[in-house]
Amino acid sequence: NSNGTTYLKSAIIQAYYYPKSYTTLLELYEIIAKEYSVTPSEIKYGIRNSLYQLNANRQYITNNKFLDRFDEYRTISTQYFIDVFVNYLRIKKNKR
Repeated sequence: NSNGTTYLKSAIIQAYYYPKSYTTLLELYEIIAKEYSVTPSEIKYGIRNSLYQLNANRQYITNNKFLDRFDEYRTISTQYFIDVFVNYLRIKKNKR
């Protein structure tokens, strides 16, 4: 789902640059929904569908240093993905 991937990218950007702009995932969905003129529900299900595809095909993805950061026995939820990705970006930034 390309829209879901786009929404997820926006969520990561929001979480990275403006972490204090929201306190719950629903608030994050609302911020992104305004950006794209859609409902928070569309954001939620679009992202969820994108992550569903990742979770469904994860065992076939090998040699991916980013995906190695996730517990292989834990489903990658929206919050889990955003937290890990933002942490990854912060670590990368500090290595420069």
